[in-house]
Amino acid sequence: MSGLKDLLFHVQEYCFTIPEISKMLNNLNLKFIGFYVSDNFIKNKYSKLYPDDEKNISLNNWHQFEINNPDTFASMYQLWVQKT
Repeated sequence: MSGLKDLLFHVQEYCFTIPEISKMLNNLNLKFIGFYVSDNFIKNKYSKLYPDDEKNISLNNWHQFEINNPDTFASMYQLWVQKT
């Protein structure tokens, strides 16, 4: 329930796009490790469309994928990063 409250009623909620996330990660010298995607259908679909991205870490690919599949991140982005 707290996730729902945070998502819908948070006073300072802002929706970031993948290109905005990419820019922030670059500015903060962080490396994108991957999205947490619990739906295997989405993972498999992405992997079939972008077989060269074996680790599923291309933010450009994910951005295009989300444009073509707008429900991919219906609730919010969950991602992993690390210091470079």
